[in-house]
Order: sequence, then C-alpha cells, then structure tokens
Amino acid sequence: QGHDLGVELEQQQRIPLAQAVSYVVQACDAISEAHEIGIVHRDLKPANIFLARAGARTVVKILDFGISRFDKAGEQRVTQTQSAFGTPLYMSPEAIRSAKHTDLRSDIWALGVILYELVSGVPPFMGDTPTSVAVSITVDSYRPLSELVPGIPREIDEIIARALQKDANKRYQSVGELSDGVAPFAEPTPRTSLPGPVSARGTEIMHPVSIGSPDGVASTG
Repeated sequence: QGHDLGVELEQQQRIPLAQAVSYVVQACDAISEAHEIGIVHRDLKPANIFLARAGARTVVKILDFGISRFDKAGEQRVTQTQSAFGTPLYMSPEAIRSAKHTDLRSDIWALGVILYELVSGVPPFMGDTPTSVAVSITVDSYRPLSELVPGIPREIDEIIARALQKDANKRYQSVGELSDGVAPFAEPTPRTSLPGPVSARGTEIMHPVSIGSPDGVASTG
C-alpha cells in the first residue's frame, strides 16, 4: 500500500533534499542488484518508483521492468516493444540516439534527472513536444539545482552534473558510485524494508526472478 513518487511530488511540489536523497539511495540499492545480473531498467521515472508503507516507514519499490533488457552477451531482452523505449523526460542522450544500445549508465542518468526534479519540482530538460525534449537533452545545458533551490550544497550540484554528463563515459559508471556520493545528504535514520514482497492479502509473493535488498526491492514478476 502506498503511492508512487510522481504522486508524492504532485502533493509536495518540492521534496526536501534529505528525503529525496533517501528515496534515490533506496532506488539505487534495488537497481544495483538488477544491474549485477545484467538487467537494465531503461524506464526509470517517478511513476515507476513506488513508496510502500511499512508501518511508520517508507519502503521504495522499483516497478515496471516492461521494457528492461538483459545487458549480457547472448542474453535476450526481457520484453520487446514496437514503441520508443523510455519516457522522454528521463531518457539519456544515448537512449535518444539508439535505444537498443543503452546500458546501465542510462539508468544512472535517469536517477540524476529524478533527484533534480524531486528537489526542484521541475525536470532539468523540458520542451513543448517529445522532439523538443529530446533536442534539449542532447544539446542543451541545464540550470544548476542551487540556482533554483536556495541552500543546496555545492556538492549536490557536482553529483548531479556528473550523473547528467551527456558523454556516458564521463558519467558515474555504477549506481553504487552515485549512491555513495549522495548518501551523506540522506535522512539520518535509514528507511528499512519488510522481509519480502507482500500481497494485498498479507502473504509473501514468490517470483521467478526477484531483485532486492533490505532497503529497496524490485521484481520482474
């Protein structure tokens, strides 16, 4: 039970930095386990990050691996679609150029966009149409977060700048690196997870493939 991060953002307009970082760190924990077995999500966005209630705690769950794919040689995509992959506002420059050639660094880009949007209330790259958004992502610069939100530490600007490098080789090379960078700015008390995914009836759900950690759980089921 709960709601997704998109709903949370609509309700709050802007999410305090420490709270936003806590959500992103949990998302990184879950996505890192997906990456370790070669799964790239490719459609990370606030609507696919679910804030589940666990008593007084909030547990982040990663949803919708519908357009994810295995990123290991010889493996097949989890699913295929005839439409464009991903949501334009959160797509990396390389995903816009060729969706089939994206790797885990596209997920890192999306997490950088999400953190920026949670704290500022707006995405770093915008446009009136999907095409104009795509052009902005590939060629435009963005305003540093500290220009939009007073009091944002310079280190956060630097972390986001690295996550949003248009050249994937200059970006963080793992979500663990991104998580380590932002973790000092998270809420003092870590949010913890339930022992396992639970259905609406309170019974544990068993999935053929389960990706998770104590602080973030994602599943392909």
